[in-house]
Amino acid sequence: MKAAALFKTHEQTQTDVFITFAELTQMAINPINVEKKSAPAIAPQLSGIKTKAEVIAFNQMSMLWIDIDTGNKSSAEIKASLIELGFQSIIIYASKSSIKTDKRWRVLIELYQPLPCKDWADAQEALQVILGGDSSAVRLQQILYAPNKGQHYEVVIIDGKPLHVMPLPMRDVIDKLRDERKVIHQKINAAVTREPIAGEFNIQSINDTLATQLLLEQYGYKQLGRKWLSPNSSSGVAGLVCFNDGRWFSHHNGDSDIGVKCEGGTAGDAFDLYTFYEHGGDKTKSLASLMGQLDPDANKRRRFEWAKKHGGSK
Repeated sequence: MKAAALFKTHEQTQTDVFITFAELTQMAINPINVEKKSAPAIAPQLSGIKTKAEVIAFNQMSMLWIDIDTGNKSSAEIKASLIELGFQSIIIYASKSSIKTDKRWRVLIELYQPLPCKDWADAQEALQVILGGDSSAVRLQQILYAPNKGQHYEVVIIDGKPLHVMPLPMRDVIDKLRDERKVIHQKINAAVTREPIAGEFNIQSINDTLATQLLLEQYGYKQLGRKWLSPNSSSGVAGLVCFNDGRWFSHHNGDSDIGVKCEGGTAGDAFDLYTFYEHGGDKTKSLASLMGQLDPDANKRRRFEWAKKHGGSK
């Protein structure tokens, strides 16, 4: 089975070159030594395209991986943790920025067969939680640099069976995280209620039209794995979760004025984001503006009715 797509550099957006886990092993044993920006990039998916939409549409994630950049751990410690979890086919190598006093590692885990995007993201998140890895590894479109020798370089190869069944500790973490998200989403739904009004353009109509994730990107939020880093954050730690229905929950103190207080954080929807960033929190101005933009015909009718009633133009 092919384990990854190979790009000549991080700037290449599409490739028809795919490599096996055995080929990745040889790359790790015989690393290149070039500037990071010139190094080949690999992607743990089989679409051969680096955009999120294409990765989701192809829906075949071909390898698990994680970056461990904190704690100055030894390769032996990481190897022991992975074996304890039940992984048998693994590549561990030091990344380009690793130095002896601040070791940084990349771990690649071979899969028996590709995983659907959703299952892969769950597994990646569990790995990140258990091993304390970088949360960017949960991003479907994330690339990683091929083995590239820096000041400190080590490689550990464990040649065994590819992962066929998710290890029990991973499944336990996946289930726990799913349950936590379900509970918090139920509480957010109760806190952020937008009842539609028959025959009227209203806040629920706005939320049905606007895309929360696009608004988050527009207002400077950065997606890191399943979570988003707020532009209002002082900690630099991603703390906002966006749900499939467009509602969101933030632990960032800097987002506390955007929505409503909920479970020690702030919850809201697309309308709350637009209102805060475009109209300084003024919901009346925000609703009027959006009515004009998203439902111009209805807005014209309202102006005409006002003019008839008041005998002039509005």
